Order: sequence, then structure tokens, then C-alpha cells
Amino acid sequence: MTLTIAICLAVPASAATFDEQREAVAASIDTQSEKAIISLLQAGIKEGKPTQAIAETQKWLRQNMPKDGMLLYHAGQAAELSGDWKSAVALDQQYLKTADLKSATADRAVHTVYSLLIYQLKDPSGAYAFGRNDGNRVMVCPRARQFDTWFLDEALRRKDPT
Repeated sequence: MTLTIAICLAVPASAATFDEQREAVAASIDTQSEKAIISLLQAGIKEGKPTQAIAETQKWLRQNMPKDGMLLYHAGQAAELSGDWKSAVALDQQYLKTADLKSATADRAVHTVYSLLIYQLKDPSGAYAFGRNDGNRVMVCPRARQFDTWFLDEALRRKDPT
């Protein structure tokens, strides 16, 4: 096992398989770099193992605050693909706090937050709160506009003058 970990650490993360990366990360989760966690998430998504990738990432996130927003973005993707929609929404909302809102990744994250809250989690109040709190800011994302009618209908239903 020590030899496998040494090999994984010697091989660039992008060249290692997901299972090799996961073994190396799990062996020393507290000392992993953000780059290593991002690579693990990308490999997990690519190899169809998002559940295992997000499980290791959640352990890392309990001990670390990421500086690179893309870690949150990829973690949100992995959580969504794993069916952990609540975590996906939370991770995407965290990502959007510091994201370049004109980027394709921000556009995807905004769409994911609204879609998961409305259609999967059946939480229109959560989606409405997201729209009220962040709607003006994320409006630069093209796919955010597709929820305008939904938001306005919801505001009328709630008799919300804003």
C-alpha cells in the first residue's frame, strides 16, 4: 500500500486514475492541496465515480476553506451527479459568491441552483429566496433569465411587492 501511495504522489495527478488519486487523498486528507482535490473531483466525474469523489471532498471541506472557487464548482457537479441535491445547491451557491458571473461555469451553477430547488427538491421558497437575494447579481448569466417568469409569478402569488 505504501508503494502505491508513493507512486500516486510521484505521478502527476492528471495522469493518475481516479482510484489512484482517491487512495492517495484518503491516506492523508488533511495535507492535500486544493489542486489535488480538484483533480480528484474531475477524475471522479470523468470516470463515473462522483459519489466517491464528493465523499472524499466533503472530508477535506470539513477541515479546509477553499481559496479556488473551482473546487466548489466541481464539488457541486459531483454532488449533483451523486443525487445529493441539497449539497449541490449549497456548493453552487458558495461558488457563485466569488465566481466570475460572466463565465460558463457560473451560468451552469445558476441554472443548477434554480433547477434543483424548483424541480428536484420541490423547494420553491428556497429558489425564491435565491432569486430575491442573488437574482440581480446573477442576472448576467444567460440561463438565469429563463427563471424570470417563474420568479415574477411566484412574487405575485406571494403578494411580494418587490
